[in-house]
Amino acid sequence: MIASMPNKRASAFLATYRDEVARTKRVLAAFPAGKEDLRPDPEGPRARDAAWKLVLGQGLMVKAMGGLDWSKPPGKQPESPASFAEIAKELDAGLERVEQTLGGMDDAALEQTVQFPVGPGKFGDFRKIDFCWFLLHDHIHHRGQLSVYIRLAGGKVPSIYGPSGDERWF
Repeated sequence: MIASMPNKRASAFLATYRDEVARTKRVLAAFPAGKEDLRPDPEGPRARDAAWKLVLGQGLMVKAMGGLDWSKPPGKQPESPASFAEIAKELDAGLERVEQTLGGMDDAALEQTVQFPVGPGKFGDFRKIDFCWFLLHDHIHHRGQLSVYIRLAGGKVPSIYGPSGDERWF
């Protein structure tokens, strides 16, 4: 963790991001072992591939802070690890990289823009800090997918923002 933040925007984002990664790790830990290759829909991702998108999003966030060049193809993404424990470990490593990258940026740098696809053949400009929030929302979306996969795999869905049907608080 960064001891002192040079700007309020990065500090506020990182506080929220840390909380969301902790929630995600509870979801990853709840996934039934041996069901990592579950694919509820033949056209959809395997459970471990859906989870791996969380780590890939961290890499995109770090890369975007230095600027993205969409004129070059992104290349082949690394294969998802076989276990959710390995994915959780990579999520922690990614969180550290995000903290280091954003912790070293001032407000002026976070106001700079990065281009990102917004439709077929269309690009839009995002302020870097807004792009971080966009990727956090994407992270939350993919975590929601995993909570459904947990149920389909016969597991128990943990508390995410409050009690779940499986983790009651009262």
